[in-house]
Amino acid sequence: MLKIAGVMGVSRDLPDRDTGVEYVHDANNIKAAHGKYSADFGMRTLDTLPDDIFHMEALDDARYRKLLMLGDTKAYAWDGNATTDITETGEELVPLVDGEKYASDQISGMGVFAQINDYPRAYGDPAVLSSKIAFLPWDATNTWSDKDTRAGVIRNYKNFLVTLGESTSLTYDPRKVRWSDSVTDTGVLPYWEPTPEGDAGFVTLSDLDDIVDGLQLQDAFVIYSATSAYLMQYVGGQFVMKFRRLPLVPGVMAKNLVMEVEGSHFVVGVSDIYIHNTAGPPQSLIDKRLRDVVYGRLNAANLTYAFLVENWQDQEIWLCVGDTTGS
Repeated sequence: MLKIAGVMGVSRDLPDRDTGVEYVHDANNIKAAHGKYSADFGMRTLDTLPDDIFHMEALDDARYRKLLMLGDTKAYAWDGNATTDITETGEELVPLVDGEKYASDQISGMGVFAQINDYPRAYGDPAVLSSKIAFLPWDATNTWSDKDTRAGVIRNYKNFLVTLGESTSLTYDPRKVRWSDSVTDTGVLPYWEPTPEGDAGFVTLSDLDDIVDGLQLQDAFVIYSATSAYLMQYVGGQFVMKFRRLPLVPGVMAKNLVMEVEGSHFVVGVSDIYIHNTAGPPQSLIDKRLRDVVYGRLNAANLTYAFLVENWQDQEIWLCVGDTTGS
């Protein structure tokens, strides 16, 4: 009898009298699969916040571990015990509009984030940024705010930061790619002003559709539109970066829907979910029947809240997105 104990998993719905020993009637943070039980993810309420939270970035620097949370107009940091408002008075976040969402990454032990209607900002090392979020430095005396320049996406590539899409009060360039000077020291944020002695620069990919997102892949960086992709690679010297089109890569559906996994990119495209490593054609991960089901349930309006999560414990990637029921 013990060999079949709990083999049917957990059921809190059925009363004890209606089930046998095949069911477990109460459990927390476990998963039943393949005849075995194992620890699984749990849930914890961090705090009651005055804001809805639209984006999070886990800072895992050896000197401090915090969860950066971005709300409508405020930013918060959770240290495992308490949540703190880390927004400077008079420098509140610009609310997200028109289906926009944040992109974030880390460099030099600090978190950086951007969205096209606000100036890029950073949070992290108290010795560099006090205890609040701050506008990214543009050069030794100015910030991105001083230069009236905003970016749609910000990512780390090698020792650089890269922004994708750019706007000012007068212009909007959804195909502009800008990279910073390189940094190698922890606790240092790079400058972005192009100078003869530095690496910072920019380019506009005029034959690419509007840029959606980008991410490092092995030794290079892939820039995605909704229908195509470009490869950016550090070469140094006069040009710093070189670019070439990836004609077989079909693009990404929305921001935060690409993830690097074992030397390849896992991508949720406009009409397919696929992986690629730039060396050959992309490989589709779902057949036509499943593709019809998945894309039939996707709600374009809820792509604002879509993102990917790596479940390293079960070697899975989770696509978290609203569906046509609004759930």
